[in-house]
Amino acid sequence: MICITNTEMLGLDRAINAISNSYSVGEIDTTKPITEKQLTVAKMLGNNLDEHQSHDAYLKGIIVQFDIKYPQYWTPEFQRYHFMDIIMSQSTMHSLSKILDDDSHDPYNKYVTEESKKQIRELLNKYLEDKSYENFIKLRSNLPAGFELWETVTTNYLQLKTIWIQRHHHKLKEDWGTFCNWIENLPKFRELCIEKYILNEEAKKAFTTDPRTTEEYAQMDDKNKLIVLNRYIDHLIGKK
Repeated sequence: MICITNTEMLGLDRAINAISNSYSVGEIDTTKPITEKQLTVAKMLGNNLDEHQSHDAYLKGIIVQFDIKYPQYWTPEFQRYHFMDIIMSQSTMHSLSKILDDDSHDPYNKYVTEESKKQIRELLNKYLEDKSYENFIKLRSNLPAGFELWETVTTNYLQLKTIWIQRHHHKLKEDWGTFCNWIENLPKFRELCIEKYILNEEAKKAFTTDPRTTEEYAQMDDKNKLIVLNRYIDHLIGKK
C-alpha cells in the first residue's frame, strides 16, 4: 500500500511574499519574513474554489519532495497529474530480478495471492537460468498489479490542492486515503488550500435546519449557498 517518507518542503514564505509582486513597483524582495496580513491574503486566495481562476497560482511556488512506495495499479491515476514529476524510480528494467530475489522485504501488497507469488517465482527462476528476452518479458508482463516499487517525486501545493479535492473520497481509500491524509498534514496546507472546501462540505451535510442562520452559510460562495438551500428545501418537502 502507499507509504510516504522523507518529505521536504521549501518556498512557503517566498511564495506568500510573491503575492505582493502584482502590486509592487521597482525591485522586489521575496525573502523577507511574511506578515499576518500577507498570511490572511494568502488564505483567501489559496482557498478560492471558483473555476477558471488563477488567484491561487502562488501555491505552485510551495515545493514538496518526497519518497513514495506505490502499487502498479495506482500509477496510471497518479501520472495523470502533469505537475507531479517523478524524479527517479526503481526500475524493473535494471533491477527486477534483484528486487524479486531479495528475501529481506516483500515487494507485494497484502492483496496479492500466494498463487500469484508462486507463478512469479517460477518465471523468475526460468529467467535466472536463461536471461533471454522472452523469459524477461514473460516475467515482466505477469507482475501483479499489487507489485510495489519506490520513487522520488517533486510537486507543489497547487497540484496537491487539485489532487486532494479530486481524490479524498476516492474508491481506492487505502491508497488515495493515505496520500490525502499526508497532504492535509503538510505545513499550513489545510488553512491555505482547503479550509473553505471543508467548511462547504460540512455545511452541505447540515441541511436539516435553516442554513441561512449559520456562520458557515455566510462564508460560502453563491454556488454552494444555492446547493445548501436546495437540500434544505428537499428536506422540508420530504417531511410533509
